[in-house]
Amino acid sequence: DEIVNVDDRLEFSKLLLEFINTYSECNYIITSRTQVYESERFENIRIENTVYLSPLSKEQIREFLSKWSFPKDKSDTQFFHRLINTVQLENVVSNPLLLTMVTHTYCKSDFVFSQSKTHLYEQCCKCLLENWEEQKSRLKRFKRFTLLPNVQIKIELLSQLAYEIYSGNGNNICESTAR
Repeated sequence: DEIVNVDDRLEFSKLLLEFINTYSECNYIITSRTQVYESERFENIRIENTVYLSPLSKEQIREFLSKWSFPKDKSDTQFFHRLINTVQLENVVSNPLLLTMVTHTYCKSDFVFSQSKTHLYEQCCKCLLENWEEQKSRLKRFKRFTLLPNVQIKIELLSQLAYEIYSGNGNNICESTAR
């Protein structure tokens, strides 16, 4: 589902099916966002074998948080109650990947609860980019210079890339980057 061009996506799905048919004794799990192949009606994807990931229940979210290592000044119980009492967050954190990102952001930064998904995603991106930069500088033993401008530039670049892909111009960006 990350392949932007519809023809390329159809070609890839044919190659994938050919691979599966060649190695038919093996079992396969293929993950994708269903919106892409359902809207394009790929003949070679058997819908009867499709399994959907259900949203996490409140109990599952609670269990997930209870196993997370929170800093001493932050509580999993307190965080859980804030999540389920913030309508925008409750819907977001039913997705396991997003729950992980939000929890990581809460633990590693000055997390601000907000009704805006945009603000939440900005906090997550900033936290993840800052943590990545810190890890990279530790691993490579580089002297760490000012971190904030680098993170802001990366967020701007990622925002522009996301916009271009969403508006259908993503191929142009990838082609110019490859040159």
